[in-house]
Amino acid sequence: MKYFQTLQYVVLLLLFSTVVHSQYLTPYGEISTSSSYNINKYGQIGTTDGLTVNGSSLLVPNAAPNGLSQDQAAPSAYAIKQNYPASTDGLYWISNPNVYNGTPFQVYADMTTDGGGWILLNSSGGGGASTESSTVTSLNQRNYLSRSVISELSQDATTVMLASGPNSSKTYNKTISTDSRPISALMSLNTSDQGPGTFHYNS
Repeated sequence: MKYFQTLQYVVLLLLFSTVVHSQYLTPYGEISTSSSYNINKYGQIGTTDGLTVNGSSLLVPNAAPNGLSQDQAAPSAYAIKQNYPASTDGLYWISNPNVYNGTPFQVYADMTTDGGGWILLNSSGGGGASTESSTVTSLNQRNYLSRSVISELSQDATTVMLASGPNSSKTYNKTISTDSRPISALMSLNTSDQGPGTFHYNS
């Protein structure tokens, strides 16, 4: 930030739709949620059975989807972060049965701010108008998801972040809320000026 730039605005959503998988022991005695590196009572690694942290045998379910490809689409960025804690900011595939008929789509996920697991819904500012898009895959885009997609994604939301900053750090200034009012605004399909679908209405 060596020079002035027009502020960019982003809206990110934290969804808590997730399946957190069981914890397993690794060959090094560490605790992991990854079933690909579990150890069973015979010392075999990555098998269909493993050991719990208490030493009990446990059948290993299929590994949680990591969101790195269309066939590995996860229910949310939060689910990815919970099952793969080392996940970094970037593009991930998610799938929601009520969005695009369940067809997986890409999202930009912030996996570092306040614990990570945020999905980018809108990126705008810089003096140019934003346009509706079927996906928002970069903080540098001036795009937003449709009202119906945002409404569906918001059904499982518990937290919303409104952030702003220059291109190099769009989350430099941020407000995070668990209040139901901004989440209700995102859930609303109402598009009237200052209506239920706006933050103004719910303030």
